Amino acid sequence: MPIWAQTMVGGRGLQQEGEKEDEQVQRGDLLIQVIVSNPDGMSGSCFIQMVDSKAGKTYDNSNAFQVSYGLIGCEIGKYLYFFPDYGKNSTVDRFYVADGVLYKDKSYTFPSNEAPLFGAQVTEQKAYFANMIGKIQIVDPEKFEPIGEIDVSSYAAQGTGLSYPQMGFPLVAEGKVYFPLWQVDGQRLPKGAPGIDILVLDANTDKVLDHITSPANGLSAPAYPYGQTGFVDEKGDIYFICGGAFGTSSQYKDGIIRIKKGENKIDETYNWVLDDEKFDGHAIDWVLGGLYLGNGKYCLQVSRTDLKVSDPKESYMKDRCIVLAVLDIYSKTVVQMAPVPPTTAYASCINRFDGKVLEGVEGQTESGYYLFDPATGKASEKPIVGSQGTPFWCCQTK
Repeated sequence: MPIWAQTMVGGRGLQQEGEKEDEQVQRGDLLIQVIVSNPDGMSGSCFIQMVDSKAGKTYDNSNAFQVSYGLIGCEIGKYLYFFPDYGKNSTVDRFYVADGVLYKDKSYTFPSNEAPLFGAQVTEQKAYFANMIGKIQIVDPEKFEPIGEIDVSSYAAQGTGLSYPQMGFPLVAEGKVYFPLWQVDGQRLPKGAPGIDILVLDANTDKVLDHITSPANGLSAPAYPYGQTGFVDEKGDIYFICGGAFGTSSQYKDGIIRIKKGENKIDETYNWVLDDEKFDGHAIDWVLGGLYLGNGKYCLQVSRTDLKVSDPKESYMKDRCIVLAVLDIYSKTVVQMAPVPPTTAYASCINRFDGKVLEGVEGQTESGYYLFDPATGKASEKPIVGSQGTPFWCCQTK
């Protein structure tokens, strides 16, 4: 049976509804999620709090809420959701922001083997939460309780020994939900041939409309559990960035695919293999998060091979090899390298902020969130918000 818990907490002060607000409650315009990892990188602590982006401060975690380690938050409607650490628990915590103050709203505990990894709103009445055992939980976002599920285990790649595929962040467009599938094992190592695998669902009926597959010139893994990989341009065409195999195998390519408006197939004339490009003269072996800026410009985080010096198992948390680039998706060119310091893969969050791009950077001497303005090509000289720990995610609250 589900376990419910409801609290109303802001900053340090415990409050009952209607009580006068504690003066120590921390207000802000930006939510930050910071992790403090143990040496293995697979465990640690995670903190969330509201901060003032204009204060020019570095924030410690003394006024922060502690949430599960390892997965980024998701903004769904008016709520912020934080997901459980793999195998450690199965409770999703929900928060909201009112007048610049962060409040914990509710928690919902799923069955232990069905803990979701992320969620996304698909209609006003429901959200999809995806877990690690091939199921999409249909959730009422207002009541915060499951109202159904979709089993996608039958879409596991044949001949791989997989019982179900993993899933990445879905993209909702024109009443359809494009759910990228990820044919990987429990260690997230790819199984089967390279290629693209996307499930198309009807947002209203939850029925599968189509299953898009393609070799796509070796481009693989548009599914990624750490942020949105799909976007729609002004023409209505759909794009997905593809993360290959975390840089572990050159067989699985990194790049961008396109699905033209009104079609349910990969546009084979487009497939852009970014492993073949040079970024400021350097090769890459992995693409991470990105933001569509409009007018064909896309801001993308890439992993430079020349900056990787550690053992591959430690590279993600130690090597400052992630750099920020601006691409032109129409001319297939690298337009600019953003003047933001290289960061680690663990600190590679990216989100919008006041029409600009905010990126987490775990630097040599200081860590925090740098602001990049694509219109001018300039970036802040230091973090606009400093953090004590790895800047893992951020979200500008409305």
